[in-house]
Amino acid sequence: MKITRACICVGCLGVATTMWAQHSQAWIPGSMSMETERATHHLSLSLLGFTEYNDNRNATKTNKKGTFLSGIGPQIAYKASLPAWGFFITYNPMYTWWSSPSPGTHQYEWTHALALNGDLDLTPRTSVNIENRFWLTQDPTVFLTGDFYDNDGLLQEAGEPWDASHWDNRTTVGLVHTFSDRFRANADATYRVLKYLKRPTHRMYNFDESQIMTSLNLWHQVTFHLDGGLRFAYNRYMRDSSAATDTDMDMDTYTVSLMANYKLTGGIDFRGAWGYQIVSYDDPRMGSRSYPMDVDLSLKAALTSRSELVSGYRQMVSQAIHYPYVSQTRYSLYAVYFYRHTEHLTSNWRTEYIYSGYRQANSVDANSSSGSISEIFFRGSLDYRMTKDFTLSGYYSLRNVWVDKADPFAGNAFTRNIVGVRGTYVF
Repeated sequence: MKITRACICVGCLGVATTMWAQHSQAWIPGSMSMETERATHHLSLSLLGFTEYNDNRNATKTNKKGTFLSGIGPQIAYKASLPAWGFFITYNPMYTWWSSPSPGTHQYEWTHALALNGDLDLTPRTSVNIENRFWLTQDPTVFLTGDFYDNDGLLQEAGEPWDASHWDNRTTVGLVHTFSDRFRANADATYRVLKYLKRPTHRMYNFDESQIMTSLNLWHQVTFHLDGGLRFAYNRYMRDSSAATDTDMDMDTYTVSLMANYKLTGGIDFRGAWGYQIVSYDDPRMGSRSYPMDVDLSLKAALTSRSELVSGYRQMVSQAIHYPYVSQTRYSLYAVYFYRHTEHLTSNWRTEYIYSGYRQANSVDANSSSGSISEIFFRGSLDYRMTKDFTLSGYYSLRNVWVDKADPFAGNAFTRNIVGVRGTYVF
């Protein structure tokens, strides 16, 4: 499935003010009366802004084009909490503009992000969480990190301007229950819907889609240092295509995974997971297939009181949405490093190597190799809190994608550098 950005707001100017704290009447789960508890209310108003330079707006090898991207917008957040429940909501409209947009795209764009989160303790051992994320945007670049690339990038469509205005809503309900000091379980269900206000002309993204995702996780503390877990998951993917000739790529996935966490003294944690998946397509030509997937090994270490390192290996299998491509396997090596230089200065660094292997279905071999893409990603940022009210941040990222010349995806190689600055001001 394609991967989209969660929000194009990458920087911030933020304003936060505690408005009031007061006594309120609250219903305490499990009791038969109203009790007076101290409720904490926090209302904040933020102004977000950023500017960055992108030296390859089109993400192509032969048609590079540099441009500045800037944005500004407010953010409103409200938080309320009691011993038995909590609620949080934030809304962030962002107005962005490109100094030199690509042909057929918008120079000025609006993005709206709305997030809600609520927690409720049903019993001392059981709690429920409800979360909703809504996103409305007209930015077509959200698709540039998708599973499949087109030669010369996705922004080179001829004809009418490519308006990719759409909204994306994701609602999740989770339940956590602790059976004993050593055994706990959590279950969650998510419903996601993506709708285009105007469907783009690009055939790979001219459909609405929806997903149902469910999972059950069982955890057991084997020893003081070791936790073991078992995960069951079921996902249903559906799409509504505007092209009558498109193949039905609706599918069901069933996954079973083993998980383990091992904690050592000195702030060192080892984590691992391995899963096996069965995929069933509605289209009889695709049929069903099964394979190992989702290997995740990581090491988290607090090196000093000022620094932390997370490194690991991931293997992930994602399903395609257009015949004849059926799956993509991504292998990733990554490292993330955080360091607090002073009370006011911190830095974050991330580097990752990714290899993606694509497979397609045909009459000879249903799992034949179709091609591969390799890439290196690096990002570094410095955050400096100049005063109690103002924080200034700078960041740089590099993405280098390369493909063998004989590979079907050879036209997708490119290098892109992004450098930017953002700030946060608190009133």
